[in-house]
Amino acid sequence: MQAKICPICQNIYPANLPQCPNCQYQEPMDGKRALWVAFVVLFLAIIFNFLDEDNIFKNFIKKEEIINTQQEIFYEHNEKTINEVVEIFIRPMSALSGLTKDEIYRNRIKYVKNSVVFSKLNKNYHPREDVYDVVDNLPWISAYEVAKNGVEGNPDIGVGDSRHSIFVNNPELLMGFIIPDYNRGKDRKDFDEIDYMLPTRITWDEENKTIRAYFDFNSFFEKYSYFRGSPFYVDETNARDLGYDWILCEDKKRVIFSSVDNISKMPYQMRGYYHRGYSCGLDGGCNNYSPHQQNMIFKIMDSNSYMKFKLWKNKPISRFQKADLIYEMYFE
Repeated sequence: MQAKICPICQNIYPANLPQCPNCQYQEPMDGKRALWVAFVVLFLAIIFNFLDEDNIFKNFIKKEEIINTQQEIFYEHNEKTINEVVEIFIRPMSALSGLTKDEIYRNRIKYVKNSVVFSKLNKNYHPREDVYDVVDNLPWISAYEVAKNGVEGNPDIGVGDSRHSIFVNNPELLMGFIIPDYNRGKDRKDFDEIDYMLPTRITWDEENKTIRAYFDFNSFFEKYSYFRGSPFYVDETNARDLGYDWILCEDKKRVIFSSVDNISKMPYQMRGYYHRGYSCGLDGGCNNYSPHQQNMIFKIMDSNSYMKFKLWKNKPISRFQKADLIYEMYFE
């Protein structure tokens, strides 16, 4: 049997033993063996690091954080897109006949202060005297009576909800339709609320400073096909009362103005206001809208029509000047 001499303690021991049994001395590896051992250790270290559960979990968490961050950015943007357009609650019509000027003013101030739009844009609001030039205790033309029974010879013309109350009660309705005098002696048993031509929806886009009003003209034209292409009269007192005196129709679709000189040609200074008038036929008159403004009368040729108005508080330099407010009307 081969033997080895320990260089430390000079003990003789069998060559097949890995170390000296006397002093535990162990011979160093030769170069080739050391290289293989180093390779194996390095390989195992790489495999262990790759399979390390903690590292895998950390990498998974990191990926999840990236995904969640991307989702949060998407949903945050999506919520912003949804919230940019606010639905405006539309107050119903109410009876104004017999109210004093102060009572009308108090109600009007309350509605503007509660407005999503004008509580911010008109913080120091008070009704304009040149727009609300009304007289105490007078009748206002009734929506039902003018639409169902007409004005002529109607002693009840001031009874019920007033047709202009839709504007008094809803500041965001910057421009809308004056309920027509349909009757003129005709029997109207088929009367219903579509005759009022009230807005079905109003929205506010704060980022683009745009109010949009929607009207159900599809149902209206189905009932009154002969009204296609007829002139419609509007009440724009809300725009004026809230400080927007100048208007321009910047864009339109399937809408025609009644006069050549109209609000689509150049900026126009509006003049609508409420005052004592005598078109209701009653002695002493009624509080009603005036005046007749030919520049603002238009014909809606079909449903799915549209108009876009630029509004300014002061006279614009040109039609291209940026608007203080945008108002859009959709006739669906």
